[in-house]
Amino acid sequence: MNSGSEKYCVRVLHAEPSGSTDDSRGLKPCMFYLFIELARPMAWIPGISLMRPALIAAFWGLGAALFTSHRPVPGPLFYMVGMMAVMALNVPFATNNYLAFTGFTTFSTQVLGFSLPLAVLPASVGVVRKLLYAYVFFHVPTAIHGILHQGAGLSGLMIDENDLALALNTALGMAVYLFLETRRTRTKLLLAVTMLLFLSAIVATASRGGFVGLIVLGTYLMLTGTARFKVISLVLVAVLAIFMFAPASFWERMGTISSAPEAGDTGDTRLYLWGIAWQMFLDHPVIGVGTGNFGIRAPEYQDPDRTGWAVHTWGRAAHSIYFTLLSEQGATGTVLFVLIIGWYFKVGRKTIRQAKEDPHDESAHSVSLLSSGLMAAIISYLATGVFLSTLYYPVLWVLVGLMASLVHCHQEERERAEVVEEVSGV
Repeated sequence: MNSGSEKYCVRVLHAEPSGSTDDSRGLKPCMFYLFIELARPMAWIPGISLMRPALIAAFWGLGAALFTSHRPVPGPLFYMVGMMAVMALNVPFATNNYLAFTGFTTFSTQVLGFSLPLAVLPASVGVVRKLLYAYVFFHVPTAIHGILHQGAGLSGLMIDENDLALALNTALGMAVYLFLETRRTRTKLLLAVTMLLFLSAIVATASRGGFVGLIVLGTYLMLTGTARFKVISLVLVAVLAIFMFAPASFWERMGTISSAPEAGDTGDTRLYLWGIAWQMFLDHPVIGVGTGNFGIRAPEYQDPDRTGWAVHTWGRAAHSIYFTLLSEQGATGTVLFVLIIGWYFKVGRKTIRQAKEDPHDESAHSVSLLSSGLMAAIISYLATGVFLSTLYYPVLWVLVGLMASLVHCHQEERERAEVVEEVSGV
């Protein structure tokens, strides 16, 4: 091996993991943000909201990302910045400039203060694993609240029954693969109890969209899951739990899915609003009408022959991440969104292929399970989000940040292992 190669190997062997010389530096701001966003301590500890914890988390995360991380910014973050640019461009042209501006600033805070730190700060796969466990377990307080309060979440964006069902679906998908990945019996037991808790809370929401998302998640797990027998067993246990504990009122509510498009049902209202969103997109195909402006422009497209509360459109949401995206961000924002989702599944599948190429590589197998959990989470988000206006909610952007960290840390550790092997063989 020539001197240049020797110097490269020495640099790699002795280089600190990207993010910091101390794993905790990258872990702490990310963990703090997930705790604030998901566990919602503002709702159960008096006085915390006065401290503006979300703002503290944003400044802490951004500062840490700017001053302690040397990791390259991953591709999806540039797509998110592109979406920020579309939102900013829309501000002066939107009918309601204030809503467009506040939507832009809120999304920018999410990307720069939360998603960016999650993507670049974790310094190892072990740190990312801790964050994935936090993602699951920090949903427990709001799940308990949902069970005790007829499906309502603690506070914030998860307070609505449908939104809570979406959030718990994603956490459930992640929990399944954490259950498969861990070898600790106590951890498996804790995850099993947590999954049953999430299922109970989803039942308590009586959300038809949440139930559809749950069915899609279960189908995805059975058809594509690594260690398929175990996954199928978990899904069957979950189905059994639903049948055993779901009250008659839940099944009565789910039985209305087939009649949802009928006049007077909320499903009919959604279809009507989707039609308005599509017409809005056709009239503003490039960059849409602006963030938060669907409900402002919707009365222009209202059918005068329809009357009643179900068709009163001013201030209403499009009730779909896809129709919200089309109408408010146009084709430009939609393309950027598709690029983000495409990247997510591309890198996720890559980790699974790497594990299959070397079945004896336990690290690769572990990472493939973690990335499978992230893909299961986003599958449930995309399915449940068909019926909900959750495009700007943190759920998607948090998952993207976590996937970016996982694949980068895994790739970095693979390169280190290859260098060690090369040096050992010389």
